[in-house]
Amino acid sequence: MAAGSNIRQLAWKRRVAAIQSFVGAVVLVVLPFTGNLLLQKLAPIAKITFVVPVWVYPLSFAAAALFVWRGLHLWKRAGHADQGAAGESAVAALLNPLKVSGWTVEYGFRDPRVGDIDVYLIAPSGKAYTLDVKSHGGLVTVSYTHLTLPTNREV
Repeated sequence: MAAGSNIRQLAWKRRVAAIQSFVGAVVLVVLPFTGNLLLQKLAPIAKITFVVPVWVYPLSFAAAALFVWRGLHLWKRAGHADQGAAGESAVAALLNPLKVSGWTVEYGFRDPRVGDIDVYLIAPSGKAYTLDVKSHGGLVTVSYTHLTLPTNREV
């Protein structure tokens, strides 16, 4: 499996769900108006008069706002997933030279005991290693035993 493919699939699913939320919001805004028009056209045929109650409009708009909020949230989370996939691809580019030395490198490995393992490495000696890739903005520095990010960065 290619590096970052699991997280790219997650980003795609989140974007599809976001688009569904946006479409749902549009439907909720348009529905009361089209419902009233449809009822007015059917009134002479059905010999009844019915009007969509006024309280339906604000309720529909409030529900549409929630759908838009959900869509924006999912779209942002999809962006985070894309950023993570880019990080996994960058790590894969750094690890590819190990294959020439006899290392086995697998990406997106699923272990039922621990879940998703971003990178699973097996050394030529047979020892196994796992890497959990994190993608953050900014320059990461190494100081002996610690990785640090600048504290004055925007997230």
